[in-house]
Amino acid sequence: MSFAPDGQSLACEYCTRHQASGVSPQLANEKDFITAMATVRGHGKPLNQQVFHCEGCGSEFILPPQQISSSCIYCDSPHVISLENTKDLLAPDGILPHIFNQQRATKLLMDWVESKKIKPERNVDLPRGLYLPVWTFDIGGVIDYTGEIIQIEDDSSSRYHQQSVRRISDQYPVLMDDLPVPASRKLSAVLLKLIPTFELKAVKPYDPRFLADWPAEVYDIPMAEASLNARSQAYAQYKNDLPDQLSAMRSIHFSSAKMAIESFKLVLLPVWVTELPFNGREHLVLINGQSGIVVSDIQNKLDKSKKSEKSVGLMEFLSDLLDD
Repeated sequence: MSFAPDGQSLACEYCTRHQASGVSPQLANEKDFITAMATVRGHGKPLNQQVFHCEGCGSEFILPPQQISSSCIYCDSPHVISLENTKDLLAPDGILPHIFNQQRATKLLMDWVESKKIKPERNVDLPRGLYLPVWTFDIGGVIDYTGEIIQIEDDSSSRYHQQSVRRISDQYPVLMDDLPVPASRKLSAVLLKLIPTFELKAVKPYDPRFLADWPAEVYDIPMAEASLNARSQAYAQYKNDLPDQLSAMRSIHFSSAKMAIESFKLVLLPVWVTELPFNGREHLVLINGQSGIVVSDIQNKLDKSKKSEKSVGLMEFLSDLLDD
């Protein structure tokens, strides 16, 4: 039996019988960042599952349980796949299960292409389901700031107002929960557009049975590197927003020295992926396997002449898949 796309049950591939998965309904636990940095792996368990390396494009994926061979989700490479046990990688802490199947993903793709008035230049591959890794970080501490406030004093002996400048130094609390950072370089540019569309509060504790029939890409951005990115993003956001909170002050200077990453998780996100041949090149298209939202690297503003053309290639290629 393997996980059904509803993310809640197991299904037999032969008789379609369903049964409850038995996976814990609890939320995924976060790991202490300071401990992890001090001990390399911290309290995280090493990944004891098989990992395969594609000799065609170099991508690596966690091999689903009981599976001894696979084709690359990106290049469909026919090269021999080398299998190896790895204890150098951290096992995922959480996962958002896929909740719909390929037929639903195809319909979402067709609706998106039609809404954008895109005419594919040749046949489009069916969406391929997989899990993509992201790091999430909880960031706390404070931001030190210094600024000036202009005070106006009334002088009863004079008809003029006197101004004085008072210098203020204070702190602003930092509280950022589950700030996501891509853990894979391959699709990170488009994945950055898709990440905000996931409801990360729904992340479940990782269970390898979730990967039955679903490949999961192995992270290639280390946690330490991703943490620097997360801290930089958080500081930039607070630095941009704080002037509005401190509108009475001027000449404000900020310091991030007391900001701290407190905890982190490695989470697998459900994604459907395909490529759309348009304007002379292949454009990556990702579909959120939780919400169905579609993003791509295609420019938002398409040529007006393209919008007036009838979108047919994709519909003709995929229409049979939608027949009951």
